[in-house]
Amino acid sequence: MAASGRRAGRGTRVMAGAAVLGALVAIFNYYSPDSGIDGTGGALLVIVTTLLIAALALMLGRRGSGRALLGGLCLILLLGTAFAAWLLNSPTLVVLMAIAVVGWLLHVTAPRASA
Repeated sequence: MAASGRRAGRGTRVMAGAAVLGALVAIFNYYSPDSGIDGTGGALLVIVTTLLIAALALMLGRRGSGRALLGGLCLILLLGTAFAAWLLNSPTLVVLMAIAVVGWLLHVTAPRASA
């Protein structure tokens, strides 16, 4: 049981870590005049969504009801943020969102401990 608990938490940690790193990249892109997307609304939206993904990933790691809804919302945000990063020409952010999707897959496929 302890091993399954560790595996279940690994996905959410990967997701949250990639989202926090993605937020840092998005903040850098928003303020760096060399990025080409500095000060744009799209870059600001990506900052907000990456922070939201990190918060949702941490909430997914807890027990309780509504986890399926949170997981679905997290996947939608991950895919939308990856698409926005692609449109903003931020390959680093696209890769980080792909890593977060892998974390989501780890979370979804991890065996659940029986009550």
